[in-house]
Parts: sequence; structure tokens; C-alpha cells
Amino acid sequence: MGLIILVVILIIILAIFRDLRSFLYAFAIVDIILRIISFVCSQIGEVNKLLGKLPNSIAAMIQAESSGTLETVLMWVYVGLYILFLSYLIPSFFGKKRRR
Repeated sequence: MGLIILVVILIIILAIFRDLRSFLYAFAIVDIILRIISFVCSQIGEVNKLLGKLPNSIAAMIQAESSGTLETVLMWVYVGLYILFLSYLIPSFFGKKRRR
């Protein structure tokens, strides 16, 4: 169920922005936020009671909601999206000129 909600959210983001770069940034932001929440839940018991049912990451959602060949395909799409995200992120990071 979580995977379906995530896919719907990402499709809405893609429809609103109509830009691959915005979609990739939203994808990475959602994954990073889920990982931060997972870390906080593991460190603080009270937060775990409130947010403990959230998945650890998008990859954890894929692994929990699918199996077999579908899981393999979705994980490769996940890796591909992160490769595309890095292809946008790295040039913008190294393209900045140093200020003196």
C-alpha cells in the first residue's frame, strides 16, 4: 500500500512540474526524509511509537511490497533514478566557482 501511495505522489509531482530534474529531486528528498525519520525513530523511543510504522526508505518499501522479478526491476529503476539524480547533482556541485 505504501508503494502505491509513493508512486501516486511521484506521478503528481511529475505532472505538476513536468520536469525530470524536479521529479528526481523530489524522489531523493522523499527517500532522504524517510531515512532521517528512520534514524530518529531508532534513537528515540517515544518517536518510534508515533512514526515507527513508516518505511525506512523507498528501497525498503519496494522490498516489502513486491517480490521476485518485479522487485528486481523496481530496484533497478530505483538505482537508475539515483544515477540520474547524481548526474544532475555532481555537475552543479563542481560547476560552482570558488569565491576569493
